[in-house]
Amino acid sequence: MIQVIGRAFRILEGVSVDPLRVWSIAEMAKLIDVQSATCFHIVNSMVELGYLERLGMRKGYRLGPAVNRLCHSPAYRPDLVEAADHLLRAYSE
Repeated sequence: MIQVIGRAFRILEGVSVDPLRVWSIAEMAKLIDVQSATCFHIVNSMVELGYLERLGMRKGYRLGPAVNRLCHSPAYRPDLVEAADHLLRAYSE
């Protein structure tokens, strides 16, 4: 097996246990038993593909919308996310 693919899936499996939890790079690196710098590169690729979502600079990561597309789930609706984004940001502040 290609090592990086195995690591990416182990990250997805670990993060999917609690989909709303925010994960740090260090926590995910521990999941796959690599250094944080190595994990950072894997996670960045997963963010670009939409499988993980970056919540902001040093705020952490969680499952992204591409995970829902894998099973054709209508749970993620970009139009609703866009419409609610400013309201939810204002609420959280």
